[in-house]
Amino acid sequence: MVGSGTYVVLEYSKSYADVPPGNWAYEALQVLAAKHVAEGVTSDTFTPNEPVTRAEFTALLFRAFEFAPSKEAVGFLDVASDAWYKEPVGAASSIGLIQGVEQGRFAPNEPVTREQMAVLLVRAWERKVALIEPGKGNPFKDSVNIANWAADAVSKARSAGLISGKDGDRFDPKSVATRAESVQAIFNALFK
Repeated sequence: MVGSGTYVVLEYSKSYADVPPGNWAYEALQVLAAKHVAEGVTSDTFTPNEPVTRAEFTALLFRAFEFAPSKEAVGFLDVASDAWYKEPVGAASSIGLIQGVEQGRFAPNEPVTREQMAVLLVRAWERKVALIEPGKGNPFKDSVNIANWAADAVSKARSAGLISGKDGDRFDPKSVATRAESVQAIFNALFK
């Protein structure tokens, strides 16, 4: 129901010099930057080919899926109380979206692999949207290289259209996910 009143329509557009129109991740970045989900490393630089860190990807998921902030303590020894990623990490940890790497560490600056990205993306999707049915058969030519703990999530992410392969229908699960790949995957999850 729409009531009477004064309404304002605002348009926000953000572009980055290193992701020009025509770049494969341009649309995804434009949309997610406009929604304040994706952020550059500077006001005009996104660094699309750099690895996405565990802190950055967790923050992207937190903002994209609009997870509620957590009032619980973060619980990771390497997440400082004044870290820019404290709130997203705390929220993601409190709902079981993320886990530490060892002995109470989150390792916020370590890169996320493509198979880790698929696992986290599917966990976020299934907590906020709906369960995803796994695909049938081997979704990629290099499926044997996907870790057992990630195989189901990669299959689900592929069947739901959240992720895609690289040249020659390979997933390249152990390679580091880039900032552009992570933005594209989250865009796919939200808008496809």
